[in-house]
Amino acid sequence: MSTPIESAILRLLSAIEIDSESAAAAIADWGNEGVTVLCDVALGTFPGLRPKVRLNAVALLDAVDHPQAHETRHLLLRDPNPDVSVRALRGSARLRDTAVVAELGRALQQTSLPPLVAAEAVRALIAIDSPDAQQVLTHYAAADPTQYPHRAALAVNGQLRLRRP
Repeated sequence: MSTPIESAILRLLSAIEIDSESAAAAIADWGNEGVTVLCDVALGTFPGLRPKVRLNAVALLDAVDHPQAHETRHLLLRDPNPDVSVRALRGSARLRDTAVVAELGRALQQTSLPPLVAAEAVRALIAIDSPDAQQVLTHYAAADPTQYPHRAALAVNGQLRLRRP
């Protein structure tokens, strides 16, 4: 049996369209329990939820200013589901989260990284725009596409063209 806070958050996350600011404020008002439920849903630990509910939870993590939400977003950068990792990457880009730069650099060195995730990682690094992020981008732009197949993808090259010189 779910708690009233769990039920309320699951209803909120099941909405067709979510206003991130008001949803994040509501979750913050529920305190640690609300943030824990949001993080658990984002991590996929609630069985039987539609994928959209999980993706909505991941998309809200950057709007909730709480250490647990930030830690969960960092964990989801490596999620095997590309839709989840892309949403976590977008949250990191919106926050200009310099703490994820090293993780993104390691991710871009994985040969099995899907091209769409690689393009979002590049986009996040461009948004973060720290010296470390620029260094990762410079190394990645010079990377051999035969070594990292995603480096040759049109989506990745399109994002790399957007970076500042």
